[in-house]
Amino acid sequence: MTKRRAKISTAAAGGSAIAHLLLLGAFAAVSLQPAETPDGTLGAVSVQQIQQVIEQPLITEKPEIKPPPPEPEPQKAPQQTKPVQPPVQTPPKSYPAPKTVSSSPRQDASFFGNKTAAQNICFVVDCSGSMYGRLGMIQRQLKSCIAALFDTQSFCVIFFMDGNSLLETGSGTLMPATGQAKSEAFTLIDSVHLGGQTNALQALQRAMQLRDRRGRAVQVVYFLTDGFDLSETPGQPFDTQIQTIRKSCAPGAVIHTIGLWVSEQDQQRLKQIAEMTGGTFLHIDN
Repeated sequence: MTKRRAKISTAAAGGSAIAHLLLLGAFAAVSLQPAETPDGTLGAVSVQQIQQVIEQPLITEKPEIKPPPPEPEPQKAPQQTKPVQPPVQTPPKSYPAPKTVSSSPRQDASFFGNKTAAQNICFVVDCSGSMYGRLGMIQRQLKSCIAALFDTQSFCVIFFMDGNSLLETGSGTLMPATGQAKSEAFTLIDSVHLGGQTNALQALQRAMQLRDRRGRAVQVVYFLTDGFDLSETPGQPFDTQIQTIRKSCAPGAVIHTIGLWVSEQDQQRLKQIAEMTGGTFLHIDN
């Protein structure tokens, strides 16, 4: 290895000497020509000129510089792609079923607080002149009770006044409590006018004789009166007469009696009628 380096050094030195000799020869041929004087004569070559020639760099051919090969681009790590997941199938939105609104049980029909769920009902109402000032209250109670009846129930309203005059709904029959029947009853109730004397016996007898479309008799009777001038057959009390009619026409009928500002004597009569038929007595004095 050392010998090889020595040979390379010797060759380099020889090459340099040859280059200098060639350079000197060129100076002799070109550069060391005598300088021309102002008068046209050639002068001697100065040492300064020779020194400038020596100091000039050696002109050599510019080596061809090849650009370095491009460095290989660093390989990018392959991107990790997320697996494409299928779209999530969401079930269709479901709404809760509407809640069923449970209606409260319907209340039984009530007349002056006395409730009933009977199939056949009749209202026997006093419209004599002595009832003045109380008719509006009675009309409201009647319409409220009738409005609460089911269409499977049947009813009739009988107003008694002017002696033997009677005013009734349903043409003397127990009519099913349909919307039309109720509407017709309301019209009759609103058209009532007070007058005459109290004659309840005939009205109660008429109530016991009523039948529905199937031929069934009345089951509940509401009897409302102020108790004045209750007619009686000589020797036979009023309550006894009512009981006789009941046994003959509608033995199963229950009579609820309502007295409006009645005397103590009439209170006893109305109370006896209610008790012997299984009904109740209500006294209103306010």
